[in-house]
Amino acid sequence: MSAAATARPMAAAHGGEIDILRSFARRIDPSDAGAYNNLGVLYFRKGLTDEAIVAFSRALALDERMHVARRNLEIAYGESGLLERRLQELEERLRTNPADLEALVQSGIAEKTAGHLERAHSLFQRAIDLDQDSSVLHFLLAETLYNRGLHEEALRSVKQSIELNPDNPDALYLIGFILGDLGRAEEAADASRRAVQLNPTLVRAQANLSLEMYRHEVTPSQAHKTSAGAHITLGRAKLGRTAVAANMRGGKLLVTDSRTGSSYELPITDGTVRALDLRQIKTGEGDFGLMAYDPAYMNTASCRSAITYIDGDAGILQHRGYSIEQLCERSSYLEVAYLLINGALPTTSELDEWVRDITLHTFVHENIKAFMLGFRYDANPMGMLVASVGALSTFYPNANDIHDPEVRRIQIIRLLAKMPTLAAFAFRHNMGQPYVYPDNDLEYAGNFLSMMYKMTELSYKPDPRLERALDVLFILHADHEQNASTSAVRSVGSTQVDPYTAVAAGVAALYGPLHGGANEAALRMLQRIGTVENIPSFLEGVKAGEERLMGFGHRVYKNYDPRARIIRKHLDDVFEVRGMSPLLKVASELEKRALDDEYFTSRKLYPNVDFYSGLIYEALGLPVAMFPVMFAIGRTSGWIAQWLEMVEDPEQKIARPRQIYTGERDREYVPIEQRG
Repeated sequence: MSAAATARPMAAAHGGEIDILRSFARRIDPSDAGAYNNLGVLYFRKGLTDEAIVAFSRALALDERMHVARRNLEIAYGESGLLERRLQELEERLRTNPADLEALVQSGIAEKTAGHLERAHSLFQRAIDLDQDSSVLHFLLAETLYNRGLHEEALRSVKQSIELNPDNPDALYLIGFILGDLGRAEEAADASRRAVQLNPTLVRAQANLSLEMYRHEVTPSQAHKTSAGAHITLGRAKLGRTAVAANMRGGKLLVTDSRTGSSYELPITDGTVRALDLRQIKTGEGDFGLMAYDPAYMNTASCRSAITYIDGDAGILQHRGYSIEQLCERSSYLEVAYLLINGALPTTSELDEWVRDITLHTFVHENIKAFMLGFRYDANPMGMLVASVGALSTFYPNANDIHDPEVRRIQIIRLLAKMPTLAAFAFRHNMGQPYVYPDNDLEYAGNFLSMMYKMTELSYKPDPRLERALDVLFILHADHEQNASTSAVRSVGSTQVDPYTAVAAGVAALYGPLHGGANEAALRMLQRIGTVENIPSFLEGVKAGEERLMGFGHRVYKNYDPRARIIRKHLDDVFEVRGMSPLLKVASELEKRALDDEYFTSRKLYPNVDFYSGLIYEALGLPVAMFPVMFAIGRTSGWIAQWLEMVEDPEQKIARPRQIYTGERDREYVPIEQRG
């Protein structure tokens, strides 16, 4: 590991790993700043933030010019919940010794990380008064001034830093940004060029160089050539500058409170500001602080996730970086489930073991069967599924040991294996038919079809076209980022409950007609339209507000839902087996006319996954009450992946939103006999 290693958070370490790290720490050369930085990275990646902060601080004490250690220290402060405590400790040190240079520098870094730029400015200035020949201190002050928007003062300070150390690429890239913001493009390009020459891997300077040359009207070929190996084309230069601005400490939101006239700078990370940063905006000492009001999470990111990426404007859906089109064409549902949960596609041996483990756990305890038999004959299958998934937790009491990886693994296998069994039992119960046990000679989707449709035959052989169509539907429903049911899983899971209970919460959310019932609504709409001839009058009714166009439009997608295109391809195979549905012509013509009408396209109303999925489920002979059950089977892998990611995320705490109280206060109690 090089001295340029950068920290990033990972799961907490086990006791054995901690002992190894501490043994490594005892063998470090006490004068080796790079080794202490590397040790800090190792500590931080294992969730040992206290130790990481100490190691990064030690590296800086040994070599104040080690900028990577300073950045790592800022990251460690920012990712931990220890920042306020650390600030208090440093303040105490400074009260004891106001000339403690190390405490001044570390306190300035911590205040800057917390967004307290005026305090950071003051601390760095005090440090410079003690050591005016430190290039690093002038750079830190310049960076803080730049973040405050004081460009001219920042320019003077960074020039002092460069005078003391002309070969500091960080100072050169910073002066490039300052000059660029001041409109001095040629000088900015020159500074960035020098930074790149000193450190060709400094991507921030490379991106700035390309952009400033573009501003200075240098030809694209010259800009690319002169960037000294940056490999950033002119077309990416603006994007590069945007990314740089987000990553720089200059990524701040300036807020002026009209109530008090006070101004605040909120750090911007990944295009977001932390809601807790709003708390510093107060009208006085007794004020709780500003909160964000977002009743339906319309513009709130509740987590960081590496599972599913959606670009709604472009109609892109990817799982772990793989497009949904590739996965549906080349993978099976269980392979995609492995990808979602483990983060990578399996090898042949890994997939074989994964499928074998799931196949061996498809049976449920006979008491679960008895439990389901206790429901009324006409019980809604989703109600039965919610209850039976939750009931699984009583059969596996150790499932609440969620911090044991092996315990988690076996519960994940059980959930994936038993969900189709519970769903099929609910279907058979609703149909008044005896339950059918799993047939482990069949594939995942084929086994589910067998449990639903097997009658008196000795063995059920699913049609491969139906089996493949169902497998693709499961893939399409596997995960879809932070929707209502996934948020429910994460919220309930944040209490550290077992995964069965957390997933049952997801099933319950899916029970709602606005989530899992959307394809049913689309099917009922097509049934109500009835024939192609009725489509024009129906669309006019939609425009007049008298009808609703179901299965079109999406909270996220402002383009054609990629899942809808994939389902459309499999409709013919299903209808070839089951017989053509008269509603297909209605659906196809409705889609064509809506997409040819500017009224709908201007409102971004394109077909979504629910528009055609209901037709497939109807063709399979499923009652509409089973539609969300089918959805739940596929979504189980996504719920599990999201739950697992939440459990391993050190930032996550128990979900506890705030409220805006609108009721009455301080009322006097009135005895019942006096109430009018």
